[in-house]
Amino acid sequence: MDAPAVVVSVRITASEDDVGRQLAALVDPVAAQPGCRRCQLLRDAARPEQVTILEEWETRSDMERHFRSQEVWRLLLAAELSAEPPEFRIDTLASSEGLEAVARSRSTDRGRA
Repeated sequence: MDAPAVVVSVRITASEDDVGRQLAALVDPVAAQPGCRRCQLLRDAARPEQVTILEEWETRSDMERHFRSQEVWRLLLAAELSAEPPEFRIDTLASSEGLEAVARSRSTDRGRA
């Protein structure tokens, strides 16, 4: 059985554009690390000062190796500049579905509409 994927998200309230640029500069180096499935920087449309770096890792050991990297040190330094307490989350994904889940639900629901 494959190890479950791990998703790491860190939300920072960037009172200065410099913090957002620091986070944006982490995306490509993190994405190039072994075991990284994706790394994205997201900005909240309702609160543009809130930025989230979202990482998905093949395994927990990939994530833990990443936590010892220079990029995480830079992320922690950026989090120190957050105008509000930063939010760190680590979620383990046991399964993942796509559009087929919506299609399955809609086909089951047709008789009730």
